[in-house]
Amino acid sequence: MDIVGLLLDVGPSMGFTDQDGNSCLEKSKNILSMLVQRKIFSESDDKVCLFTYGSTGTANELASGNNYEHISMERDLRKADWGLCSHIQNTIQATDHEVDFMDALIVTSTYLINQINSINDKKEKKKISEGRRLIMVFSNLDNPVATDVAEMKDIIEGFKDNKIEIHFIGPNLSSAAVEDDNQPGPSTGASNASNGGHSKAKTDNQIKCESIAQEIIQTLDGCAYDFREALAAVSVFENKQKNSTAWSPDLIIGEKLRIPISGYKMVSRESLPSFKKCSARNPDEDITKKFDTFLPDGTNTEVDKEDIIKGYRYGTDLVPFTDDDMANMKFKCDVREFSVIGFTKSSNIKRHYFAGKDTMMIAAKKNNEEAAVALSALCTALKETETVGIVRKVYSARSSPTIGALIPVTDAEVEYLVFIELPFIEDMRELEFPSLAVEPSTSSKSAPSQQQLDAVDSLIDAMDMSAQPEDDDSVVPCKMKNPTLQRLYQVLAARALDDTCHIPELSPMISNIVNSTAYSCRWIDRDQEEFSKLFTLETAAKTAKKNNDNVYKDSGVAPSKVDEKGDGAGFDSTNLRDLNQEEITEIGTIDPARDFDQMLRSPKLAIKAYTGMTERILQFITETVGSSLYEKALRCIKKLRAAAVKSNDQELLEIVNHFFSSMKSLLLNKGPKDFWAELIKEKITPIDKDEASNSDVSAADKNSYLSEIEKVSAPAEPEPMEDADDMVCNNLLSIVQQKLTILVVLLKHTFLLAYTHK
Repeated sequence: MDIVGLLLDVGPSMGFTDQDGNSCLEKSKNILSMLVQRKIFSESDDKVCLFTYGSTGTANELASGNNYEHISMERDLRKADWGLCSHIQNTIQATDHEVDFMDALIVTSTYLINQINSINDKKEKKKISEGRRLIMVFSNLDNPVATDVAEMKDIIEGFKDNKIEIHFIGPNLSSAAVEDDNQPGPSTGASNASNGGHSKAKTDNQIKCESIAQEIIQTLDGCAYDFREALAAVSVFENKQKNSTAWSPDLIIGEKLRIPISGYKMVSRESLPSFKKCSARNPDEDITKKFDTFLPDGTNTEVDKEDIIKGYRYGTDLVPFTDDDMANMKFKCDVREFSVIGFTKSSNIKRHYFAGKDTMMIAAKKNNEEAAVALSALCTALKETETVGIVRKVYSARSSPTIGALIPVTDAEVEYLVFIELPFIEDMRELEFPSLAVEPSTSSKSAPSQQQLDAVDSLIDAMDMSAQPEDDDSVVPCKMKNPTLQRLYQVLAARALDDTCHIPELSPMISNIVNSTAYSCRWIDRDQEEFSKLFTLETAAKTAKKNNDNVYKDSGVAPSKVDEKGDGAGFDSTNLRDLNQEEITEIGTIDPARDFDQMLRSPKLAIKAYTGMTERILQFITETVGSSLYEKALRCIKKLRAAAVKSNDQELLEIVNHFFSSMKSLLLNKGPKDFWAELIKEKITPIDKDEASNSDVSAADKNSYLSEIEKVSAPAEPEPMEDADDMVCNNLLSIVQQKLTILVVLLKHTFLLAYTHK
């Protein structure tokens, strides 16, 4: 836990506007506000107080008479909150009073020491002793100095004895350091002008104050940042700092070898903060959720929570599971486990096998020398043999088991294993792609030329991040901030300070994270034009959609002249392959109409498409839950009927009309009877000779078919209920009849093809 004193200069010199249009006070307030927000979002335990010097009034413990005037404590020592942030932004203004910054440092340090000494809680006192005591001075140091040299040295020694660090935000001390080459410069970076961004030359007061600041920094190992450097350092938010808790099982190898270890999360994806529901009229009111369940029985009968269980849909049935069933069906492990299944060459563990959402470091258990020796031997052996361990991990008795790889990491300072989760077979996705030609001499269209290969090599070299300066972290992945989190924190901060404000624009710092193009721009400026010439992009023309009308048209063969020999020589094989891009060979349940059209593009699949569509329609009718699939069944019937009418093929018409007869027989005897109402409403009947000349159904048969439907759909006397065995037998008989009918049609078609070929 750090104890931080924020010391802000509000004297007249801080109110002057610089060449960038902002005063030093406004810059200091922005940096202070961002600093406080970072501590809020990181949920830091650090305690912060705020003092101003040059203030109109006086409010401090040391004030007496004319001593330590115009130094005020704006905020006592406690955790950072939005009240402090709002106070900095809206209350603090520049004044006409000038104060020696050394007096302000004395007041702030005295207050911090007194607060630390007044703490009686042992745990808190221990945390404070492990943390820092820091004073941050926000000023351009253009103040009069009344402290003599001897007194100043005693004050600095007092700071050192009390272990107080002092940082200066605002002044540019690099120019002061140039005067003495033997003195190390405290400033951490260069500024854009000789005065930390100020347009005017330094005053005598500034030169004198900066000299004192230099001595303070050198004595206390402090540092100084100008306003630009400080704003860049605090413009990105920090999320909550999390300590990795040790997971301490035994690493089991075989039946007898156990190594006590501790696992720590090294990398874990940070999730967005969760939002809570609140009242729009009064956000401070507590919101409670209440869920009620009602039956759709017309009267909305309420169902008690105890009468509700979960169900798993298996086909058309819902299989119920109680809470006890759900608890018992889960895979359970007796104890946590971390056991080695075996070892394999590291080359067998492909990079794309790495799964899971975190990475764990496995080290020997603390203060266990024997475990450290055993783990060190294991790491060394794995490293020398280029091998990794495959382990089974059960985090706790309530966790599901996982498998992973143990990868050794050894260097001069530390040895440990890295656990990375691997996928099970169910997690793998088998994807097949055509191979790419890699040799320029290959005749493949995708083979790049030598000139293109050289251009890509130049691109990689120009954007090589390993050649970046050591202090440039803008494109180092493990040091980049998550722009999604940064944007969320920016919006939350704006709304926390003003709940009526609009969503702010994306801050420049976040924009730089998203558009980090330092290295790509270096290449683009040099080679973009040449690269564009070598890799041209052209807009591909849209290909016309193939359908039944242009199957023969595209192949250049008239329907009546298709290969009289029956060997398919009259077809253009290339066009046929284009027509069957998706290789649809059966009617599916997701989009049967589309599958039907795709299969009709190949004449040899026409009969299979018609019979498959009839089977799928019957499945929709008989296996539906309620009437959920009736609409899809009706669309498929219309699609099937329209295609048969359009083809006017006698054999296809026979399949469709026989389907209508079978469907009628099935529904009249077994149901569902409510599907007849849908057929009557849509007036769907078999195909007669008036619609297709090759149909064997007359207009009278068509009308009688419809009238019988209407007659059946009228209220009838209840029939005696069949028992379960009779229902099963009748269903099986109906299905066998349908299959025999389809088989007869297929045999007939096969005979005709054989006869034609002969």
